[in-house]
Amino acid sequence: MKKLIISITSAIVLISIQSEARTLKGASFTRFEIEKINAFTRGFEALDFAEDYHQWGEEVESLKRQFEDLEQMDTSLKRSICRNFQGLKIEEKVTLTTILEATQELPCKVQIQKEVDSYFESREVYASKLFGIEYGRSALEEDFKLPVVDFEVPVNEGPFYVHAGLERGYIAITVDDGPHPTRTQRLLDIFEEFQAKATFFMVGQKAYTYPEIAREVRLAGHSVGSHSLDHSDLRRKSREDAMVNIIKGHTLVNIASQGVLPFFRFPYGSMSREQKQDVSELPMANFFWNIDTLDWKIKDPVELVKYTRKQIEKAGHRGIILFHDVQEQTVRAMPLILRELALSGYTLVLFKAERSERVDSSDFDSKFQR
Repeated sequence: MKKLIISITSAIVLISIQSEARTLKGASFTRFEIEKINAFTRGFEALDFAEDYHQWGEEVESLKRQFEDLEQMDTSLKRSICRNFQGLKIEEKVTLTTILEATQELPCKVQIQKEVDSYFESREVYASKLFGIEYGRSALEEDFKLPVVDFEVPVNEGPFYVHAGLERGYIAITVDDGPHPTRTQRLLDIFEEFQAKATFFMVGQKAYTYPEIAREVRLAGHSVGSHSLDHSDLRRKSREDAMVNIIKGHTLVNIASQGVLPFFRFPYGSMSREQKQDVSELPMANFFWNIDTLDWKIKDPVELVKYTRKQIEKAGHRGIILFHDVQEQTVRAMPLILRELALSGYTLVLFKAERSERVDSSDFDSKFQR
């Protein structure tokens, strides 16, 4: 449904910006404060109309910046914002909890998180009945171990992979945008239960912020690549600025994980022909994907499992699948997805570099001194 009336605006009736103050839910606010509420409104409307992960991500970051001003907001304004958040759909509250992670200033944050947790728990109960399992029970995972094979990547050739030429029945799980302070570790625990392996593409700034998690990913036997310095759209940058961003990001991931592989994925998969060529000349393997789960968009874990299944079938039961460890629904859905892969006889593929030693970012500098 494209048209959505966000309830955050339900209490705002014919607000005239020509007035210095108006009454909202019984409280008086200045023109600036009214505009702040309207900005939240526009942000959530944009999220609902986002057509791809790029647009959705930009709107989320914009909303995060707006919430950074919460410390300076009047208490009555915060409470009014909370009252209007009550009418949001639960799927929107899932996104809201992600936006609010960095702030403690909103009085309804804890309550919203409780509602979201309750939603996910109810979906797990439904999944138990739908799939005929006892959700979260370790004995379940013990019955469904996934075989894993290594795929040696000829990094010196600067390859670009979409499905990596994998045969039917072979799936490479890739995980983007982390590490997340809590969800990445939970995902690692799930992978361990199934003996599953994945390739993680980490954002440099996040890896540097959470080095112990980045290191844990590598120590758990997964492969670690980089995903830019700050997850910006590199296609919008000049050729030189994009390479600086890539190298800085790769360096930080290497420092944090203590063993990044020469693997890279462009944020949003967005790259110019010249940037693609530059990455291949580093040399570095460039990874795209042929199975998109839309896990940023599908908030219901059960629906995410169903959609993922369809996309795998559509891709001919082979290839590189894209997930994000910053998404709560992804973590919740992963046990069911891995269970389905095991039941269907899939083999997981773990990308490894032919030259397995750690990558020193100084190796790249001489290649891109323009």
